[in-house]
Formats: sequence, C-alpha cells, structure tokens
Amino acid sequence: MGSEGEIINRELSKMSDEDLLACSKEELVSRLRKEESDKIAALIQRGRLIKEVNKQLQGHLLEIRELKVINQRLQEENVELRDLCCFLDDDRLKVKKLARRMAAVRASRSQSDAGGPGRLLEKARRPGAYAGRASQGEFGPEGAVSGPGGGVCQQE
Repeated sequence: MGSEGEIINRELSKMSDEDLLACSKEELVSRLRKEESDKIAALIQRGRLIKEVNKQLQGHLLEIRELKVINQRLQEENVELRDLCCFLDDDRLKVKKLARRMAAVRASRSQSDAGGPGRLLEKARRPGAYAGRASQGEFGPEGAVSGPGGGVCQQE
C-alpha cells in the first residue's frame, strides 16, 4: 500500500479494493464528490461544444441553401445566354448569306446595266426568269435564309 497522500491523489476507479478499504469515509466521500463534480464539468463542457458545433452546422446549412438558390439562378441565366447566343449566331449567318446574295444581285445588275435598259426589260419579260430562285430552296419561311450552313444551334 502507498501513503495516504498517494491514495488521495489517485482516481477512485484506479484504486484497488484494498486501498479503498484503507481510506476513511470522509476521504472517500470527498474524493467521490470531486470525481462527480469533474465529470459534471466535463459533461457541461461537452454540451457547450456540441451546441457550438450545431450552431456552426446550422450556419453552414443556411449557406449551402443560399448557394443552391444562387446556383439555380445562374444555371437559368446560362440557359438564357446560350439561347441568345444561338439566336444571334443564326441571325449573323442569315445576314452574311443575305449580304452575299445582295452582292451577287448588285453584280448582276451592274452587268445588265452595262447592256442598257433594253436588255434589262428583255430579261424581265422572259417567263420564269426570277421564279427559279425561290423554288431552289434559297429562301425559307418568312424570307429567312436557310439551307446548308444555316446555323450552328439546334432547335429543341
């Protein structure tokens, strides 16, 4: 057995039965109360830590919800921007094709103007002189340019 000072300084759970029997009631009771108060203090501290962790988790969950809402809005804006880009690209291609067509018409006119007004009237009087272009599929509905290379965006 050790001295009484050693017995008092050791934890009750680590003391042998012989050492416990050697202690007086007052020593055991005071030691027991000290052990209980230490455990209660540890439980209180643990409760505070859990409360703080839960508070942090609630903050993180709120932030995640807010980020989800922002992400959804950004995805919707992304779809709108993609649709707008497709529209603008299709429009650009139509204008490009129309510009080429207008250049060809101007070139044709300048050649026919070189022959004089009589030649232009003769060309206009010929049956089917201009009807063939529309039937060749160069112009789609509502005057839109269609055909190969008419755009990169697909309609859904």
